[in-house]
Amino acid sequence: MKVQLLLILCAVLLIIPRFWQLDIMPQSLNRDEAALAYNGYLLSSVGQDEWGKHWPISLESFGDFKLIGYPTVLALLFKFAPLTDFWVRIPSALSGIGLIFASYWFARTLRLRKSSAMLLAGMVAITPVFIFYSRVAFEANMALTLFVLSLTALFDDIKNPRFFKKTITLACYLAAVLTYNSPLLLGLLLLPIIVFAYGYQNWKRWLPVFSGWLIISVAALFVLQPVFAQKQNITLFSDEASVLAFNEYRSSLPASLQRIAGNKLLYFAPQIMRNVYRSFSPRFLVTQGGAHPWHSLPNWGHIYWWQYGLALAGLVIAARRYVLLLLLLGISLVPSSITTDAPHATRSLLFFFLLIVLAAVAFERVSTLLGKKAWLLLFIIASVSIVRFTYSYFGEYKNDQLMFQPGFSQVITEVKQKYPNERVAIIDGGGYQYILTAWYAQLTPSEYFSTVVRQAPNQIGFRYGERVGQFHFIAHAADRVPEETVLIEWTGLRWAITKY
Repeated sequence: MKVQLLLILCAVLLIIPRFWQLDIMPQSLNRDEAALAYNGYLLSSVGQDEWGKHWPISLESFGDFKLIGYPTVLALLFKFAPLTDFWVRIPSALSGIGLIFASYWFARTLRLRKSSAMLLAGMVAITPVFIFYSRVAFEANMALTLFVLSLTALFDDIKNPRFFKKTITLACYLAAVLTYNSPLLLGLLLLPIIVFAYGYQNWKRWLPVFSGWLIISVAALFVLQPVFAQKQNITLFSDEASVLAFNEYRSSLPASLQRIAGNKLLYFAPQIMRNVYRSFSPRFLVTQGGAHPWHSLPNWGHIYWWQYGLALAGLVIAARRYVLLLLLLGISLVPSSITTDAPHATRSLLFFFLLIVLAAVAFERVSTLLGKKAWLLLFIIASVSIVRFTYSYFGEYKNDQLMFQPGFSQVITEVKQKYPNERVAIIDGGGYQYILTAWYAQLTPSEYFSTVVRQAPNQIGFRYGERVGQFHFIAHAADRVPEETVLIEWTGLRWAITKY
């Protein structure tokens, strides 16, 4: 009976923070969620994305390419589920649950005790970043679970080779690559680690996995070239300001030194190392989080203080016993560290996961020394931590939603009901409101394709919507034409409707 009650308690702990009020917390879809949602709906209805392309591997949306993985899941869901924000976020929430169970299997492949594997699963269940990302339609969250499953099957195959494990490894890696862009970069960096993990001399064991992994990676690089061409704009090596500074530096060098000292990788190495250092900082991990308000609660980091301390201790222990884990930790920092806005939470999700694994490794050593006292103390600290985070999320954060400009769906519904045949202008300083409007207005494919008008691409290739349905998107109220008798604008506190 005690075991059953414990399992019920754990199930509630897993479900409540990830599913409760999922449709209204956050109160509105952000632009990326709306792009996934509406493209998923179009794919489900007519098999086309918003550009009219039939089941593309990459969806262009407003120029910020989305891979096909998450929209495909939504397209399947929308065959029987209603078109609501709740169902848009369900795949991410389920991925968060899947990561918890994958954590247990991952820990066992590292030969951690069953109690430590359960601890890891429990820590993942209550870690702030994994709860937060599970409540938003983040493709990266789904890709993380798929990539962890791929790694877990891979490490399990190293211990006890089986064909089905190799199949799971490659299938999950392919799915991760088709869901978010970071797994491909991580996968390329993982290739030599695969050989190291199996042992170079055991080529008959590692060659099938290595070959399959390599084929998937090379094929993805070729097929997803438009995605990576657009994403290069945010890397240190291609960002306009960074490249300009590099060129000035290189031209200032004597001609004899330009080939060596003027190497781009050498030039950016100090900045990359600073980004790595900042990724380990308490400010980023525990107290403040990153610069983007969509990635964490205000004045909260991504993990707890006690997890941070255990993770640092785990680094020392892993240096002796878990070299493979440290190698993974090293490559997990690359996607974020080479970008201009580092440290970046979304590109660091695998890094966060591995830190929690290190925390579990460290606690296994602590519990060996202190016994049940350590478990009791950890239970108390963890309970207080999850209560504090849950209260902050569903209490304080609920009243701090202005960054999402809440209420837009209600305004669009009201306008559609009151003024179905009138032209409407929407002040849209960001340029993304068209995709939110298409989603919340529930525009049919025929309505959308017959009315959509886009602006010319900007300097980074983004193409914002100018018109869709009865709605016209303008920068200022003065841009409204007389025929547009309804104006919608964000006042800074709420959405307002003005009738002319």
